[in-house]
Amino acid sequence: MLNGDSEEDRERTRQLLCLCVDVFLRALSPFMPYLSEELYQRLPITQKAISVVVATYPEPTEVKLYTLLQYPTTHALP
Repeated sequence: MLNGDSEEDRERTRQLLCLCVDVFLRALSPFMPYLSEELYQRLPITQKAISVVVATYPEPTEVKLYTLLQYPTTHALP
């Protein structure tokens, strides 16, 4: 999807990837604080906490993912 036909598809894919990595690093932080902090600081996200240590722990939500996942079903894996 990063090499998709439109810029909108590529941007949506980048946003979804950053969201998934952000949530993963916040969940990983209590177990691997140094690694998760280093990777969190390199994320290209504008609205993030100053440190993964003080970031809120991820809450289960469906709204963010469904707004980003508006691809046609042809892109889904069989």
